[in-house]
Amino acid sequence: MLRENSFLLRHKKKIIIFVSIIVVAIVGVCISGKLFNNKKFSTVNAAEREVVSVSSGDITKSITGSGTIESASTKNISAEVSADVLKVNVGVGDKVSKGDVLIELDKSDYEKRIRELNKSISDLSSNVNSLKEDINNLYVYSDKSGYVSNLNLEVGDSVNKNANLFQVTNDEYFYITCKVNYTNNLNIQVGNKAKIMLVDSFTYMDGEVSYVSDLKERADSGVQIQTVEVKVKNPGYSLEDLEVSVTISTSSYDIRAISNTVIDTESSKSVKSKSSGNIKELKIRNGDYINAGDLIMVLENEDLQDNLNDAKSSLNDVYEDLADEKSNLDFYTITAPIDGVVTSLNVSEGDYVRSEASLLTIVNNNNIEFDIEVDELDINDISLDQEVKVTIDALEETSVNPIIGTVSNISIEGNSMNNVTSYPVTISLEGNDNIKMGMNCSAEIIIDSRENVLTLPVEAITTRKNKYFVTMQDGSQREVEVGLYDEDNIEIVSGLTLNEKILLPETVKASNSTMNKENMMNMPGGMMGGNGFGGNMERQQGGGNFGGGRPNM
Repeated sequence: MLRENSFLLRHKKKIIIFVSIIVVAIVGVCISGKLFNNKKFSTVNAAEREVVSVSSGDITKSITGSGTIESASTKNISAEVSADVLKVNVGVGDKVSKGDVLIELDKSDYEKRIRELNKSISDLSSNVNSLKEDINNLYVYSDKSGYVSNLNLEVGDSVNKNANLFQVTNDEYFYITCKVNYTNNLNIQVGNKAKIMLVDSFTYMDGEVSYVSDLKERADSGVQIQTVEVKVKNPGYSLEDLEVSVTISTSSYDIRAISNTVIDTESSKSVKSKSSGNIKELKIRNGDYINAGDLIMVLENEDLQDNLNDAKSSLNDVYEDLADEKSNLDFYTITAPIDGVVTSLNVSEGDYVRSEASLLTIVNNNNIEFDIEVDELDINDISLDQEVKVTIDALEETSVNPIIGTVSNISIEGNSMNNVTSYPVTISLEGNDNIKMGMNCSAEIIIDSRENVLTLPVEAITTRKNKYFVTMQDGSQREVEVGLYDEDNIEIVSGLTLNEKILLPETVKASNSTMNKENMMNMPGGMMGGNGFGGNMERQQGGGNFGGGRPNM
């Protein structure tokens, strides 16, 4: 006993050290086992884990979504004017082509308004022209030559329209008014020469046509006649009231007046105001000699310009009303704006419809569309005119042979719910008789694909410190580079070769080889559903199975 105690005493220190080493080793093994178990890298049960082989295949990344079929071109047609319905040319279910006349409205009220507006324009135009003429006539010109007399006005005086201003006396000419027969080939003009015979003395004098009337009159005999004025230069003695016979010479004929007449005199004639206003300038005095065309007086009247402006404004308003009314003419004939089918009709012949009342609806079944919601992380992978595979629930054949559509619109405004934003994307496709409005459908938009690449089940990948690993059949870890993946498989870019054996995590076998839900829920869209999946994986800082974030392709 003493010897034994002596041995223990001598080797006590060594024994303590040895035991300590054993304890530390056991604790280390336990901790290491626990860590590996947590990270699913356990090699203790490697023989019990499922083995898969690296295979070759295709991988496609796509975005999916569902929606309801509706027409891309639906037109609800409303009345633009109020009127009676004269004729309805279509019924519900009828196919129509763009431009077909569908409904005809009564235009009688429209035509009445057009006549009234045209009458208003005529009246207002006359008023405008009259006011313009009155403004021009504020400058008073003499239409006669002669001496001024009976002028009793001064600057500042007010004069009325058609008032006598003064007298002009001119004894340079005597005037003869006569009547001549009119024929179509007769062309008497001012300036034509004339012969005047004084009946009492048979004396001849030369004259000149000074006026020809446009008015054709009818003589008692029934023939047409016209009035001609001839002037004779004053010979130095009075010819007033002498009886004369007049013969007018034209380029083709000598025409004699139908009867004798007497000589008038131009001794004195009144000059009248053609406008009203106050005298601003007066350029003549009694006794002055003036020539025809001389400016003799300037009037001022500010009201005329104001009245003209108001008349012009009123005229413009009526012109605009007329233009608006004329533009409404097409509204009385309702035509089809698109090709399609009449799906509703709200009027009958004889009805009175008011403006903006709904008349009918046309749906174009040839151009149809539906919307899907795309996650904000996937929306930048979508582009206009991108090809889309469409399956329609009610048409089983589309599950085998999808209908090809295109992306026709990408909304710039998203919809947010539970901190997740999605964007409406419109898919357009051609319709046919089998596709009905309201049918449910699904869309698949191919974003990227790989053919004949090395693949593994996506759950075979684990991550540790921004790197990707697989567990080989012998339990060792091997780093790999990954690429595109879909719901089931992931592309192996490097690190493995075809047919190499890989161990799946224990949890995979325990769940009958189903995907690790914890990992899959960390994939884009949860990998268990949603609108789409990512591509090149976002590398994780920690360890664990593949997943834990949204990958970026």
